[in-house]
Amino acid sequence: MERPFIEITHSIEGNLIPRLTLEITPKQSVFFEHHVMSWKTSSLNIATSKFNRRFKRAFGSMPIILLEASGTGAISLSRHGTGHIFPMHLAPGETLDVREHQYVAATSNLDYTFQSIDEIPNVMFGGTAFFIDQFKATDSNGMIWLHSYGDLFEITLGKDEQIDIDSGSWIYKDTTVGIEDQKNCFFTGLLGTRNVVYKRFTGPGRVGLQTASLTRLLDSSVIAKRGLIGFLFGLLARPKAK
Repeated sequence: MERPFIEITHSIEGNLIPRLTLEITPKQSVFFEHHVMSWKTSSLNIATSKFNRRFKRAFGSMPIILLEASGTGAISLSRHGTGHIFPMHLAPGETLDVREHQYVAATSNLDYTFQSIDEIPNVMFGGTAFFIDQFKATDSNGMIWLHSYGDLFEITLGKDEQIDIDSGSWIYKDTTVGIEDQKNCFFTGLLGTRNVVYKRFTGPGRVGLQTASLTRLLDSSVIAKRGLIGFLFGLLARPKAK
């Protein structure tokens, strides 16, 4: 158990698919996406978070419902994926940008918003669109708990120092770090080409990395779903035995 500089005690357990357990007190509440909750004590209050903007979140293909846990009791949360859960402290005035589908929970005293990083025209020409969750501490200390798929690493870029990262391999960055698409076109055969798109980060500031690309994990999930649909369709379309 760890007691940081906020009024919440937390523990992180599990080696394969970790879980975060928070001991909530009336002095501090937390908010989270509804699908990450594993269990809670009956004494804990759960309600819709003040940060809900359902239409905008639905338009961005993000989890629609944000919940807030308050009162007295314990709650356990998990991203239901292999990797690590780790805390990030924010002092007053600090802001952190987090890649979508990476945060587990955050203290409710933080300001929270989200934005699209790439627009549709960019995607049509080989770019990649996703959302960034942004957390800001205003007049008090706050904390975010993030999940990394695979192992976690952090690099610190100097002023104007640049690094190219796979679109799904970064977790968070300081707001001082710029981000833009870097496109590479490769010839794959006779008149054949393939676009490979990275994210170029420009310092100064920190960038968090994970060893398992979230983009590739999501692509594998889509492929698996398509395979299951095809299998079921094949069963339905199979001719009856005479």
